[in-house]
Amino acid sequence: MKTLKLALVGILLTVGGFANAGLIYQTGSYTYYQDDSGLEWVYASPCAGIGGCGSDVTLIDDFRFATEIEWTTSFASTAELVTAFQLDNYNSNVCAASYFGSGYSHCDANDVSRGYVWGAPSNIATFSTSTIAETFLVRNELASNDIPEPTTLATLALGLLALRFRKKA
Repeated sequence: MKTLKLALVGILLTVGGFANAGLIYQTGSYTYYQDDSGLEWVYASPCAGIGGCGSDVTLIDDFRFATEIEWTTSFASTAELVTAFQLDNYNSNVCAASYFGSGYSHCDANDVSRGYVWGAPSNIATFSTSTIAETFLVRNELASNDIPEPTTLATLALGLLALRFRKKA
């Protein structure tokens, strides 16, 4: 019975690590999408990242322009990008243009749907070099807390041990 309980706890811990992949998150300043590979994407501007609409996008919070590999790892097509950011039912909360200093406070979701995605490879963007193409930025997943994994597991083990002794008392 103990072995079964330990196996169940181990399975729950393992599966729990995958629970946050591919979700939209809201911080105090912007919304970002986290994909299965641990990359975090933000919809940063309704214009090209550099030289678009008179103002370059400001790279902050470890966000940067994506490489072709990062694009293709995260999105196979324009449709996947639209789905990831829920642009088919556009919610202005996914636009972080005002935070990234593009000079605008809106994004044009229809432009993304039509393939205007700045810097993206051809399987995602038809118009990747246009100055009016939408800009998305990427960063590696930031640590969600300062507690290293071994410490977390040790804390869990101590808690379970305490529960066991509490039942005996």
